[in-house]
Amino acid sequence: MITSFVMVMMLIIEYINVYSRGKWAKHLQHNSRYQIILGAFMGILPGCLGTYAIVSLYTHNIIHLPALVAALIATSGDEAYIMFSMIPEAALKITFFLLFTGIVVGYLTKFIFPSFQMKKFAVDHLHIHQHEQLDKPLTISSISKQWQNISFSRAILVFAILIFITALLSGKFVHGHAVDDTHQIALEHAHDQHAHGHVHDHDIHSDQENIAAHSDGFDWLTITFIVLSFLALFIVIIVPEHFIQEHLWGHVIKKHFLKILSWTFVALLSIALLLNHFDLHNWLKDNQLWVVLLAVLIGFIPVSGPHMIFITLFFNNTIPFSVLLANSVVQDGHGALPLFAESKRSFILAKIINMCAGLLLGSLGYFLNF
Repeated sequence: MITSFVMVMMLIIEYINVYSRGKWAKHLQHNSRYQIILGAFMGILPGCLGTYAIVSLYTHNIIHLPALVAALIATSGDEAYIMFSMIPEAALKITFFLLFTGIVVGYLTKFIFPSFQMKKFAVDHLHIHQHEQLDKPLTISSISKQWQNISFSRAILVFAILIFITALLSGKFVHGHAVDDTHQIALEHAHDQHAHGHVHDHDIHSDQENIAAHSDGFDWLTITFIVLSFLALFIVIIVPEHFIQEHLWGHVIKKHFLKILSWTFVALLSIALLLNHFDLHNWLKDNQLWVVLLAVLIGFIPVSGPHMIFITLFFNNTIPFSVLLANSVVQDGHGALPLFAESKRSFILAKIINMCAGLLLGSLGYFLNF
């Protein structure tokens, strides 16, 4: 479910980016006074497109280091999709925290590094092709012509989205069941603890009520999944073959699908095994400062995937919100990889600034107990 939701959201955002011909990013060029604020808002866009846009503009000297720092703090990369699918309420809170932190740290960076410059590069990471035709009027004839000789890629995408929609509508493949499984594991653990006198009856009763609350009907998140899936299906049906091959199949599926599926599976499996064989909850609770440091260090890794461990730990109520926030501040998915390839000096400086911000927030969370 998580991987399917991520693919659907990436597909929609890819369409918006190509349809607008990247104009949503180019507006940054004309707002130098507000680059930091706009950079932070670009950063909170789920996925890598917003960060790629900022990195591309930075390497062309259109925006400067403070706006880059704001964007890298605000972004969570592909993990943003996963957080909204697994922990939507916490994801909203983290998004607001990241936006605010990105803006504040961006302006502090402007004050501390007022004259930091980098050489100009001539690389564009936003793949907008000159012959894109998404803005041409749609007709029944043009859509019918595309489907007379349907490609394998389009057929697979349509089939996959239909399977996802059918599973959602059947009620057998919804967010609530993932929550139920996790709460059930926690409930079984609580029964074991109760047998040893560590958990009270009213705590177990509360967990039982939580499971029941998630088991009836569609919640708002499932309805959102269904609506977005139908929108993705509509896009796949109407777009030209070039968009299917180059953007949806060549970018979204080939570059993201297997990675997100495998990392999500590994993270969920690892946490399930740890919870069943070790008293992970108490260890993390007793060593929270070390966990904050670990979250920040792992956040330095410029790829999506390893950070899933903290999302899953929070999902299982094993780490506090502040640890997940510290990791989210530092990590930027793979959005900073182009920056690392083109300016290691800028990459390291931005990451050091972000790590300081993450450590500060994580430490405050430890002392303020949130």
